[in-house]
Amino acid sequence: PPNGIGQRMHICILTGKLFQPRDGVGDYAWHLARTLSREHQVSVLGESGAEWRPVSDGPRVFPVEGGWGATGRRRLARILRDLKPDVLNVQYTPFLYHCWGLNLGLPLLLLRLRMQGLPIITTVHEPFVPLTIWKWWILGPIQRVLLCLWIAASHKVVVSISAWTEMLRRAFRWRAEDIRWLAVGSNLTPVPVSAEERRQTRESWGLPQNGVVLAMLNPLGTGKQFDLVSRVWRRLASQRDDLGLLIVGATRKEALGRLPTAPDGDRTAYTGFVPDETASRLLGCADVGLAPYVDGLSTRRSSTISLMAHGLPIVSTRGELTDPGIFDDFPVPLVAPEDEAAFERAVEVLIASPGERAKAAAETRRFFERYFAWEVLEK
Repeated sequence: PPNGIGQRMHICILTGKLFQPRDGVGDYAWHLARTLSREHQVSVLGESGAEWRPVSDGPRVFPVEGGWGATGRRRLARILRDLKPDVLNVQYTPFLYHCWGLNLGLPLLLLRLRMQGLPIITTVHEPFVPLTIWKWWILGPIQRVLLCLWIAASHKVVVSISAWTEMLRRAFRWRAEDIRWLAVGSNLTPVPVSAEERRQTRESWGLPQNGVVLAMLNPLGTGKQFDLVSRVWRRLASQRDDLGLLIVGATRKEALGRLPTAPDGDRTAYTGFVPDETASRLLGCADVGLAPYVDGLSTRRSSTISLMAHGLPIVSTRGELTDPGIFDDFPVPLVAPEDEAAFERAVEVLIASPGERAKAAAETRRFFERYFAWEVLEK
């Protein structure tokens, strides 16, 4: 950027929607903007969502009305022309700016803006759909071509996990130096919870007062092994009556609709979608986080990173997308996604030993501060 590293800059952040419930990328953009605004002027651009947040301090918000078709793109171009930012950071997933991921006009606009001298950094949260089902065989190749345009329009590209970073470096060898890895952060800011609040919250949700509460955040997300958690919960709950299961981000009806064998009955609490502060207070009442993924824990999994921010010891999995090096020293050793017995044993160890839970909790918090704190990602 013209002002140089270390200088105060005007940064614009573009995302699909602003303040939309259950929008991980939008939440990421907002938290990043709030962090950067401590040292820079920051403007956030996107479609208006259903939930409006106060913006009396920190970033300025500029809604882009009209969607991401021709009308919305013209408005975006006018806003950027008026703001004259030093750098534009664009959030990207295949479906962020079109329901099928087929928006050709937006990367062409960005390419024109780059040619006019605007420095652009694209954050790739997910590059394209995998070719696993028939409709992805139609959309997937088109999305791959469009991603080439997004990268061509960008001075730099940051990618949410190591595996995809290396994949794109191989595919764009002549741009390899411009493609870098950058983890995401926690989309939930921890709220302090007193012992009395913890007791009252557990009581209000029907969770054991003095037992161990297991927690899962947004269990119906892509790649999450909610079925594994359900089977393990049934066995553990049948052996101990001092266990509770807290499901944050889904209703009981949603869970049973997706998975008929989902946990049900006594000592299970489904909160549905709740505001961030409420979600944080609920996690403050839990003891152990459950976060298994079919492709492994990685640095793009913001829900699990939010569990880390709350200092919960977490049982998760190592798969093909797990970032090497970073998760080698994860406080609770990761298990294979298909090794249900190992996952259950890891949970049992934490349930049985308050000392192990406390040790893993402290190490998890330090792990979070090292890799995922917003102050680290900002730099």
